[in-house]
Amino acid sequence: MPAPAIPHLHVSAQLIVPNPANASDTLPLDKLHLPTGYVTLPAVVRMLIEEFGVRPLTATWQTRLIEAEATLQGRPGTR
Repeated sequence: MPAPAIPHLHVSAQLIVPNPANASDTLPLDKLHLPTGYVTLPAVVRMLIEEFGVRPLTATWQTRLIEAEATLQGRPGTR
């Protein structure tokens, strides 16, 4: 099956799902295309800082990311 032309995620895992016969079936999540919506660069930068411990280049990184997201969404920034 070709990948869909939408932003999506692959999870490298399997989900064990109980079935009515008191057994379990395995759902291969790595074969599914889970929709995510568009992921912005500011969202990736925030994840790198908050989740991976990357040191920000400036103390005002949170404000800058908020402003960048606002610009991408067509809203005025905080400045």
